[in-house]
This record gives sequence, structure tokens and C-alpha cells, in this order.
Amino acid sequence: MPKMIKKPQAKRSDIVFRKWALGAFFSAALFGSVFAALIKTILDSGKAVPMSILFAAYVIYTGVTAVAAVMGIRAYSREDVGAALFQGLLLCASAIFALVNIRLAVVMLLESFGKSEASKKLIGEQSVSEFITSQRTAWVLMAIGLGLCIAVGVLAIVRLATYKNKQ
Repeated sequence: MPKMIKKPQAKRSDIVFRKWALGAFFSAALFGSVFAALIKTILDSGKAVPMSILFAAYVIYTGVTAVAAVMGIRAYSREDVGAALFQGLLLCASAIFALVNIRLAVVMLLESFGKSEASKKLIGEQSVSEFITSQRTAWVLMAIGLGLCIAVGVLAIVRLATYKNKQ
């Protein structure tokens, strides 16, 4: 009689990480779509409401991604889930790339509310339009971070689906 090979059980910390990674995926999709929809309006008119919506989406994306990164590293330290460590490090890079843009986000938020004095302290001698165009590297890092976050989210969906099929 052949032996039955047991399939490895899903580890609790890995499932928790995958759910947070899924949340990071959705927050990245939300931030990316809000950014694409509102950035032209914000740069042209500088209204406070669209910028507040974009800033809120940015904060949610950064926060959820950072928590997901911590959960991935924690899954590795608790139950030795190597894939969660690697994907957690990718999410950590995404969170860091988002934090690189904090100065830009705060300056744009202050400008939209008419607080030019405060934003001048953050940007120095440059005008706001010069500052925004000089942040090209930060914008590219944000796009890379969004891509990494979405890729990890897709992997989380696949992993959660395989866990459901095994049960």
C-alpha cells in the first residue's frame, strides 16, 4: 500500500502576512488610480479637496504597505517562511520609496491650502513648480514601489488561493 504524502499545512503567520499583502495591493491600486485621476487637476488648479483625497490615499498606501512588510518579516521570524521574508523585504522597499515622497506630498498639501510660507521652509529657494519637477527620481521610485506592491499582492492572491484549495 503506497504511503500518503501529507501536504504542508498553511502557517498562521504566513496567512496573516498574505492578507496584509492583499491589503497593500488594494491600497496601492487605490493610490495609483486616485493619483492618475487627480494629479492633473491638482497641478493645474491646486485645489485643497483633490489634494486632501490624494494625500489620504498616499498615507493609507504607505501605512498598509509598512504594516504588511513588518508582517512578512515577522512570519519569517516566527515560522521560518522564506517567501514571506523576501516579499516582506520587497514591501519594505515599497514603503521606503513611498516615504521618499513625503516632503513632496506635504509641500503639495500645504500649497493646496494656501500655506506658502510653510512650504517655502520645506523647499528652500526653489519655486513650487521647480521643486515638483526636480522630484523626478522620487516619482520614479514611487512608481517602482507601486509595481512591487502590486506584484507581491498578486503573489499573495495566488498563495491564498492555493491554501484554500488544499483545505
